[in-house]
Amino acid sequence: MPMKRFLFLMTGLWLTVTQVSAYREISADTLQTWMTIGTKIPFIMLDVRGGADEIIANDSCYPYFISSSRTVIEGEMQKVPKNIPLVVTCYSGATSAMVSGILDELGYMVYNLLGGISSWTYTTRSSSLAKPLSSLPELSMDPHPAFSGFTNIGYDTLTTWMTRGTLFPFILLDIRDVSELTTVIGNDSCRPYNLSWNQGKLASNTGNLPKDTAIILYCRSGNRSAYASAFLKGQGLTKIYNLIGGITLWPSSTIAGNKIRALSELPAPSMDANPNPSAVQKRDINSRNFLISLSRINGTNIIIRQTNISKAAIDKVNIYNINGTLSQSWDDPFSGRDQLSINLSSTGVYLVGVYFNDRQRYFPVIAR
Repeated sequence: MPMKRFLFLMTGLWLTVTQVSAYREISADTLQTWMTIGTKIPFIMLDVRGGADEIIANDSCYPYFISSSRTVIEGEMQKVPKNIPLVVTCYSGATSAMVSGILDELGYMVYNLLGGISSWTYTTRSSSLAKPLSSLPELSMDPHPAFSGFTNIGYDTLTTWMTRGTLFPFILLDIRDVSELTTVIGNDSCRPYNLSWNQGKLASNTGNLPKDTAIILYCRSGNRSAYASAFLKGQGLTKIYNLIGGITLWPSSTIAGNKIRALSELPAPSMDANPNPSAVQKRDINSRNFLISLSRINGTNIIIRQTNISKAAIDKVNIYNINGTLSQSWDDPFSGRDQLSINLSSTGVYLVGVYFNDRQRYFPVIAR
């Protein structure tokens, strides 16, 4: 849902969405991981519902209630340094998306909870335990020292590495159990190995992993891979990367689980170094000036048009239900056409995901 600003032109049923922003989406599973096993960075959680009976919280992490009013946000957030990440929640993820856009404009690193508290199946607490705004900039969650030794990366980064290549070779490691390997992250150039964390395969094979090669770990949601990344750092491996959100949030290519690399091939990398990664699949596009427009024919029918940039620049358009499941998808959507006509399955909040230049941007659409 990230976008820089909504500009609603109330002429008939036309809507225009401009300047897609750089704030990020996180799932309930990812936020739960951050709240239970910790992260390498501290963060402040903002609940923009204004008030409710229950809040997303546990013994280590409590949010602040704050109004979704831009005036209130600009006033209260003056207390908070720009280098502290913010996690924003609401009921469904729609209001928090708009607030995330405001905070992004103000210069903050922002994470919007996909689906809001409606998607949350974990621990909640009474709203009476929410932090008062007078306590800002006190953190909702302190950094966990055990996670200071490895690097978290998002799916946009790994997608770029797998398609363009990097200056260094890397090993991609799926640490899920064998029973979970219906599909794995991979493509024709990059296939993962499997070393199960729960079944002890990673621990028993640590000696087969080269200490001078980058290793990227992923699991289902990012929980196990965070533990495994900390473990490998403790074993003396220095170039460890953890994929935030795991395969659950992975929007790019997957391959069948039976195509994983055999352990006998270690220490061969999953992907060799590319001496000039910036030259591969390069497109001339300025993501900060990315423009699209929407028009609503009726309640559940919309048209998406692309403006101001080359139509060849957009690789894919996806429509997601508010719970994050994929509803519809188009590859190379503007090849030979000026617009996409979309019939949404029912009323409600949807996410439009636009993929371009190995980047992803999202914004909400409300069908009524």
